[in-house]
Amino acid sequence: MTALPRFRLAHLSLYRRLTVLLLCPLALVAALILGQSWFASRAAADRAFDRLLDAASLSIAEQVRWQQSRLWMDLPPSALEMLATDAEERVFYALYDAQGRFVTGNRTLPELPPRPAAR
Repeated sequence: MTALPRFRLAHLSLYRRLTVLLLCPLALVAALILGQSWFASRAAADRAFDRLLDAASLSIAEQVRWQQSRLWMDLPPSALEMLATDAEERVFYALYDAQGRFVTGNRTLPELPPRPAAR
């Protein structure tokens, strides 16, 4: 039975051996740094977008009022502009009252999930 040939660098010059031995760990470290920076940038972008959504939802919530014994919402264009970051993006919304009845917005959006029972 013959042994498998081992990968040897002995036939290479000292310069090439050092280059191979130093570039392999360097490539691994570079890949790790690249992956970590990608995940960190995604997290930062998600946090920024979450804050934008929070500000838009607060702006919309401030416009919800009771008028003539009905829930009324005057949706400000600025709230839609905050949500639509691109001119071609479309924003969908739906407003439900405390009993889960549809008030205004896009009726085809999924309904709210049922609330957990009060303890």
